Amino acid sequence: MKIGIYSFEYPSYIYIGGAGDYVRQLAENLAELGHQMDVFVASFQAGPPDTVNGVTVRTIPIRDLRYLKTLQYQLQVKRAILQASKEVGGYDVFHSNNHTVLGGLDAPSVLTVHHVVASVQDDTSKRALQGELNPLMRLQQQRAVRRADGIVTVSGRSKSDVVSFYGVPEEKVVTILNGVPFDPYQFTDEELVETRSQFTSAENKLLFVTAPSRLNDPRKGLKYLFEALRQLAPSLGFRCVILGQGDIEAYREFLDDEYLGNRLEFPGFVDLDVKRKLMAAADLFILPSTLEGCPISLLEAMAGGRAIVASRVGGIPELVKSDQHGTLVPAKDPEALAGAIQELALDEERRNEIGSYNRSFAKQELSWTNVAERTLEVYKTAIAKSGG
Repeated sequence: MKIGIYSFEYPSYIYIGGAGDYVRQLAENLAELGHQMDVFVASFQAGPPDTVNGVTVRTIPIRDLRYLKTLQYQLQVKRAILQASKEVGGYDVFHSNNHTVLGGLDAPSVLTVHHVVASVQDDTSKRALQGELNPLMRLQQQRAVRRADGIVTVSGRSKSDVVSFYGVPEEKVVTILNGVPFDPYQFTDEELVETRSQFTSAENKLLFVTAPSRLNDPRKGLKYLFEALRQLAPSLGFRCVILGQGDIEAYREFLDDEYLGNRLEFPGFVDLDVKRKLMAAADLFILPSTLEGCPISLLEAMAGGRAIVASRVGGIPELVKSDQHGTLVPAKDPEALAGAIQELALDEERRNEIGSYNRSFAKQELSWTNVAERTLEVYKTAIAKSGG
């Protein structure tokens, strides 16, 4: 099957977070299953098509203009797809990882919905999504889900939102939870000790990790995390590493805090292998988000064998189904978050039990091969419905 995926973000090009990871893993696993994969992505340094891990990446040139990057991509991507289609003799199906489904591509289209714009109601998320909350963006996503021949959602919550907010028939929507590669998280004890030594000290022996990717996105809940960390007992020596890019000056209040000052670490963007080692070396992974679909970072923590404290929002309860996986707390509740963190931080045996369970769960249940195979079934159904 010849498959074209269009996505604004993709690792090593324009890369923001989980949506880009989703496309890369899906495309590479579909390629491993023997399918021809072309991915159309935005890039500040566009060049000729480049094939990596079986996936041909076709770049859409854009300029780094703050509010116009996505618009530039949208204006050019259809032309690039049509040109590539001539080169390869046509595609069997197209898969959109954006809020839009392009018309006139001469093949059925499948859309992945990570979150439903119309479902976002709280003030914090509204400020974070900015342009996504304007009526045009809602109409754009509504048009996309109605135009698509098949829809994939990354959580059952997103599926119910698509059906209820946009009036899409339930049978048109298939929920496929994200996956996580398992093998890259197998590290030696020596590697993990070395990683811990870079971020911990005699005073701060416990290592907490969170991975918002976008530091200035209020949906990631860092404000609530830092307020929770302030409430931990002074005797609890810890260092919290925050992985992601953005302006840390927004958190100056916490950086200058006498208690938190030397306990917060912002290494910025780190190499993927370093990120994986940190996930596997941590004592606790914390996800304080106020809005999520099926967060990749949570799956990475499971593959790394970590205990989890996370907000009870979006698709997270579909992954953290019981206390075997960790602890869920209400979003935007620093007191509850602090209590959950402290309880697990003081119980090493419990953390190890949860971490071992999560690692086994990731290996058995969160395979990207399974995600790719289930997505192929959505493609086949879309092709059959379109008469292909």
